[in-house]
Amino acid sequence: MENYDGIWLEVKEPSDYGSPTFITFEEGIIACHKLDEEDGYVKRLIRQDYVKQQPISLDFVADDRLRITEVGKHVTFLKDSYTTKDVTVRKDYLKLLPTKTDLTDSDIGSLKYTIVWNGHKINVVFNIILEEKPYIQEVNNRLGHKGREIKLFRLNETLLLCFFDNDYLDNIFPIVEIDEEAISICGFPAEPFSASGIVI
Repeated sequence: MENYDGIWLEVKEPSDYGSPTFITFEEGIIACHKLDEEDGYVKRLIRQDYVKQQPISLDFVADDRLRITEVGKHVTFLKDSYTTKDVTVRKDYLKLLPTKTDLTDSDIGSLKYTIVWNGHKINVVFNIILEEKPYIQEVNNRLGHKGREIKLFRLNETLLLCFFDNDYLDNIFPIVEIDEEAISICGFPAEPFSASGIVI
């Protein structure tokens, strides 16, 4: 039996622009929400004033991963004119589940982890500006940009690994399980959809 209950997080593709959105299924509509970034560490959702159009299909990729196929628009700009055409858009959403942990949120915030996904190394250090290569730091300084930062947020019973770029929420990965030695996150755009890491 397909279960659409709960909160679903948009899985961002590398080419996607904008902060990830959340959806809920409410009385026959798909309501869109955004994360309230003005509420400190514990977050809540704010319903946005639009809903998704009726999708072509809703398919479960896994019990906690839903693929929505819908009609979208592809816009091409050329000098002073633009063209549009209808395209089929597929977007995955991940159901938020409670994070498994015995740690307090402040304990987690003081730990550092290294996660490897598809050969890419992700260093997780909370609430500090991440070190970049010297030339990137120089460009950021000249442009007045803050840089990249990872923050830990909580939405209901789910801990979220939130990636910021110059104070702009760029991506979110739900934490499946975390302890003093290891971390497991999910929400990647390609298989494997989850990854684990160790404390450093």
